[in-house]
Amino acid sequence: MQMGSHDRAHTRSRHIAAMIAALSITILDGFDAFSLSLVAPRIASNLHIPMHAFGPIFASTIAGMIVGGVFGGWAADRFGRMGVLLLALLLFGLAALTMPLVSSPLQIMIDRFLSGMGLAAAAPIALGLLSRTSVESPSDLAIAIVWSGIPLGGVIAAGFDYLVSGGQGWSTIFIVGGLLPIPVAILAYLVFGGRILSESSAGVKVKPRFADLFVAGLRPRTIAGAAMFFFGYVMTSIFISWLPTILAHRHASAGLIFLAFMGINIGGVVGALALGWIASLMRSAFTVAAAWAVAGLFGLTIGLPNLSNILVVWLAIAGYAVAAGSQALSVSFATQLHRARNLETTSIGFMTSAGRCGQVCTLSASGALLGSGLPETSLLFFAGASALIGATVGLFAARKPAGSTV
Repeated sequence: MQMGSHDRAHTRSRHIAAMIAALSITILDGFDAFSLSLVAPRIASNLHIPMHAFGPIFASTIAGMIVGGVFGGWAADRFGRMGVLLLALLLFGLAALTMPLVSSPLQIMIDRFLSGMGLAAAAPIALGLLSRTSVESPSDLAIAIVWSGIPLGGVIAAGFDYLVSGGQGWSTIFIVGGLLPIPVAILAYLVFGGRILSESSAGVKVKPRFADLFVAGLRPRTIAGAAMFFFGYVMTSIFISWLPTILAHRHASAGLIFLAFMGINIGGVVGALALGWIASLMRSAFTVAAAWAVAGLFGLTIGLPNLSNILVVWLAIAGYAVAAGSQALSVSFATQLHRARNLETTSIGFMTSAGRCGQVCTLSASGALLGSGLPETSLLFFAGASALIGATVGLFAARKPAGSTV
């Protein structure tokens, strides 16, 4: 009995260490992803680049994330997660360190494309490594804790920029972001290197293939899951990208705009943890669809006319909190759906890339909506409607075929 207790304590401590290592990777992801948004006006002023040139720059980052998510996730499952993770950390670390050397929009686009590739590969691999630290699949709460590192990284980046980088020049945040992968890589190697379950112990005899995501019985749910990510990311992208601009055009104070930016990021952390905990208690595959539905209702409410700026901000914080939690539960779904075939990283990478495609479409559609003369808050209504579509396809994705154990 004592030996059993000792083994359980050892397993628990190993799992906690794995969660901390994976969380450090997603925090790094969020820190780097938000850095450019925070300092873009200063880069534009310093390098004499017009602000409209940052549209293609932001799009290049997303394009890199799409490529990195699909191919990085597949390469990690195919050739080894630890090796590809170290390459991903090296890639976006070097991209961050070379940002102070850029001098033109094209150079920034290339740099951010490479950074996006590394970012999009690292987070799914972190969850894939976490998934193999024990025989049992990680809980929704464990995955939510790790995924909450992305908005938490955004909060840390905003705090760092306000307290340090703002007075030191825009390059400081990238230098720090480029050096952070070194301790993170060391931690990940110490925790995961040589300690995760081997493929044979997981019952997998052959190297996984990308096409295995679409084998008979899983194809409809994989496609539905990708659609859930696509429409869900439309909502979160609109909230992150357009809320500060909408508030500025509604003559909100600078303090209220700052509260909105910090609030939705902190709300994202709280929402991911809260919904992860609820999902772990309920143990229902349909929780993710219900979460997207609630997030969508918040979006529809914000789109109503004649709301005060204060009410818009608080509804946006609450809505984004639920949406961020829905994202975390969607990632948990992607992890569990293909875990039996040792394809967790490929699955997460593919489905998050589908979400990034939703972001790209959002950049185009949102401009068209505003150009049509509709009120700016109609964008948030559109975000809510998109989340409701995500909830609908999420119901289909969560539905297990008769006799299925997946």
